[in-house]
Amino acid sequence: MNVTIAVIDSGVDVKHPELANSVADSFDALGSKEGPHVHGTGIAGAIVAHARLMGSAPEARIAGDPRIRRGDRSGAESTSYVILKGLDYAAEHGAQIINMSFAGPKDPLIERGDRRDRRAVAS
Repeated sequence: MNVTIAVIDSGVDVKHPELANSVADSFDALGSKEGPHVHGTGIAGAIVAHARLMGSAPEARIAGDPRIRRGDRSGAESTSYVILKGLDYAAEHGAQIINMSFAGPKDPLIERGDRRDRRAVAS
């Protein structure tokens, strides 16, 4: 309750009935014109769903939706710079928890940014 969570992913359908009044706003770090994606929407739903389904934290608030990757049939991808923009956005918007459900090789830039954002969010 009263927890702000950032879902850094592929975009969230803020009009989905399971997410009603749970998503504060959206930020597209890619600057794309893509609509919401099922993966980002599903992750947000797993956290804050509260209609027919029940998420793990239904009374939490999603602090924006930093879209950091494109999602299409060939797979989703992003860059370190775009992910860091998403982390900055999350920290600036009061996220106490940041969810990033994606994989990839070890990235020293993301590790440094993650540590910086943890300090910013904790302060």
